[in-house]
Amino acid sequence: MKRFSFRLDGLLKIRRFELDRAAAALNEVEAERSRRQEKVDQAEAKLEQGRVFLAEDAAAGADGEYLAMRADGISSGRFACLSAQRSLNELAEQLRITRERVARARVGVRSIERLREKKETAHRQDALAEEQSEIEELARTAGRTFEQGATENAERSAG
Repeated sequence: MKRFSFRLDGLLKIRRFELDRAAAALNEVEAERSRRQEKVDQAEAKLEQGRVFLAEDAAAGADGEYLAMRADGISSGRFACLSAQRSLNELAEQLRITRERVARARVGVRSIERLREKKETAHRQDALAEEQSEIEELARTAGRTFEQGATENAERSAG
């Protein structure tokens, strides 16, 4: 059987490389999103902790100046929380674009792979059909040779 050769193997290799690069970029963006989400979570936890401390200090009867300082700290914590959330939201568009890029690259690779599979299947079927016709030809040739030999043997026996 002849070796299968696909004209678009070079292009398939390029498309797979592009898919790998897009997947790596997606991994980087998702890692960054995780880091930013962690910052948001930390800022929210710190803000909540500040609120608890303010409530405890107010219940304990702390002076007004101290409570005002705590309130300023909470305001600052709220700003940090909003800033971290804004940073996370800004990354959402980049994440969407990168995911679309990966999806397009997957489609490109898959379409060429399907075409390759079709061509390879057709190649195998053609090769098998060729081998089958060779086998049939050998069988016919062997059958004729056997018949000729049998006829010659019969003639010798009769003669």
